[in-house]
Amino acid sequence: MKRRITKGLRLFAGLAATYLLISCTGLSDTQTVGDSIYVAGYSSARGNVSIPCFWAYGQEYTLINVLDASKPGQAYAIVNTGGSTYISGYTCNTSGARVPCYWKDGVRTDISLPASSSAGGWEAGLAVSGGSVYTSGYYIDSSNIAHPCLGTNASWADLPVIDTNKGGQAKGVLVSGSDIYVWGNVIDASGVTVACYWKNSSLIQLPPPIGSTGSWIDGLTLDSSGNVYAAGAVVTSGGVTTPCYWDGSGVPTTLTVLDGTQGGEATGGIILDGAHIIVAGRNGSSSGVSVPCYWLDGNRSDLPMLDATKGGEVEGMIMSGTDTYLAGMTMDSWGYNVPCYWKNGTRVDLLAPYSRLPGVAYGLALPPQ
Repeated sequence: MKRRITKGLRLFAGLAATYLLISCTGLSDTQTVGDSIYVAGYSSARGNVSIPCFWAYGQEYTLINVLDASKPGQAYAIVNTGGSTYISGYTCNTSGARVPCYWKDGVRTDISLPASSSAGGWEAGLAVSGGSVYTSGYYIDSSNIAHPCLGTNASWADLPVIDTNKGGQAKGVLVSGSDIYVWGNVIDASGVTVACYWKNSSLIQLPPPIGSTGSWIDGLTLDSSGNVYAAGAVVTSGGVTTPCYWDGSGVPTTLTVLDGTQGGEATGGIILDGAHIIVAGRNGSSSGVSVPCYWLDGNRSDLPMLDATKGGEVEGMIMSGTDTYLAGMTMDSWGYNVPCYWKNGTRVDLLAPYSRLPGVAYGLALPPQ
């Protein structure tokens, strides 16, 4: 079904000749398209090379403003504000090094990495506030150490870590009033991964459950009082990665999974809906299949997949009114990742299954106002 182009899409249509290659992908007969939701990720319209893109109202918009069209790229986060669409991700230069960047209405801005960067950077987080663009991610130095970073507009700066010889990763960024939150993990001197966030660049570590041997954060949100809620994973003493969230007091709670020996992770983050806590991600079945799921107040619901023997994962989450959208992917029976989102538990595929064009959906945004 064809939808009228709204303000945000009109803007992109006007820029199409210069910045975007617009391509409408085929969808299966069982899908409903046209939801007013924006989704960022990647597809593989050039064969095996991933290309950054986003979907709006069920239609794919491929970002062609990249460094080298023969090299891969991906889009991770998406924000609609002030009549413009911002997307964070990366492209690769001619030597294949990843260059973190963001696009505003299709125009790419590359992030200036610190001089010690030698192997490129990975960008995952994006926020826009007060006319500034905030990004988060990490870069690799010549000693193969990852450095978590917070960027304002076109440059990144290192965030403090426990041990500069071990480093860490920054995964997302959130702006609330005058405060800037970045989350991810750092690594201590003994090599243990520690869940943490940075508030205004000050490092705050979160306690793992007793007996765990590592932890990290995949998503973070605030309640109305400014208390931090976070979700990610912990590693048990038996070496199993297990989904976990931390409440507003910093208390960790592990989440139920299909099989405790397979574990899972809260890759889709965390949101608060009134008094309810919603966490999304994946958990493993007894056969080792990664099953996309979400937890509502600790109660797990597994999500429908293309092929229950292949698996899937939730990568992002957003609410619009009473509707909950989860972005991610499931695999078809050929083993190709098919980007999708679930609206209130019903799956919508963004690329046609069995097209041999893999992709993943990561970030979600409401349409421009």
